[in-house]
Amino acid sequence: ARRMRRSVVLSNDETEEMVAVATGLAHLESRWETGTVAQRKRWASAPWFHGSCVLLEGRQPDLAARIREDRNTLASDPVGLSPDPWVSGEDLIASGLRPGPDFKDRLERAYDAQLDGSAATAHDALRVALADPD
Repeated sequence: ARRMRRSVVLSNDETEEMVAVATGLAHLESRWETGTVAQRKRWASAPWFHGSCVLLEGRQPDLAARIREDRNTLASDPVGLSPDPWVSGEDLIASGLRPGPDFKDRLERAYDAQLDGSAATAHDALRVALADPD
């Protein structure tokens, strides 16, 4: 995409979008079928997803159809594709943690648990965030 930018006049934003779609296409082709529920929900709600699926349709129509069907199934579960996170950094601080580099990982673990349904409530998700990783 960056090489193509030299041949085609694209803004920086358009170039970044093109890179995201191309990277997303690679994720869909190589990782969708082995991705966790949380990963697939994150990918399916990403801005690049639709464009990547359009490109995938031309390259691997059967895989594109499976991904679209899977996306619809993921979207129809009670949690949905991209709900608001139940746990925030403020919740971690209120629970006695000091802000630091592990906050992002803790928040992502909690959100993944929310997305895949292993945390049924905000309290469950907070417990996941507060637990030390294995």
